[in-house]
Amino acid sequence: MFDLGWSEMLVVGVVALIVVGPKELPGMFRTVGRFTGKAKAMAREFSRAMEDAANESGVKDVAADLNKLNRISSPRKMGTDAFKKATADLNPFNEDGKAPNPGDLDDDPAFVEGDDAERSAALADQQAASAAQMTDERAEQARLIREKSAEKAQARLDREAAAAQAELHAPATERADAPAADLAPAHDDDGQTRT
Repeated sequence: MFDLGWSEMLVVGVVALIVVGPKELPGMFRTVGRFTGKAKAMAREFSRAMEDAANESGVKDVAADLNKLNRISSPRKMGTDAFKKATADLNPFNEDGKAPNPGDLDDDPAFVEGDDAERSAALADQQAASAAQMTDERAEQARLIREKSAEKAQARLDREAAAAQAELHAPATERADAPAADLAPAHDDDGQTRT
């Protein structure tokens, strides 16, 4: 009810010992215990009365019906079901990520007429064709990535070259960070060099 741990109970006990005194401390704890027990009993009775009232009014049945309806028409479930249905034909692999079993390919003419060696050869050919198709797709993706990277690198080099040219053609007053200006000796108003 109060969610007190052992350390909190120890602090309460020490404070009670100081405030009440050692003679009346057991009687006070007994009274607090009785009060706590009565409060818990009242809370249980109130909770039980509320549950009974809810059962009599049919709230529990309505809540069960709503939960059932939520499970049936959940937008998330409907979305995942539609996604699975739409992509069922696109997956060349089984649910566990493995290639199809040879028994699944019995409709293939190479499997209908032939022995196990021909079946395994046809299965190997089919798997090799699938792997080659994936390899070609990945090679194309890698080529596109290399082209884009080269374009971006060239654009960066062009920007850096343009910035360097602009800095070279800028007037000397704008190039305050130029090394020659830092090394030049300073002169007074009368033309003498300062150090």
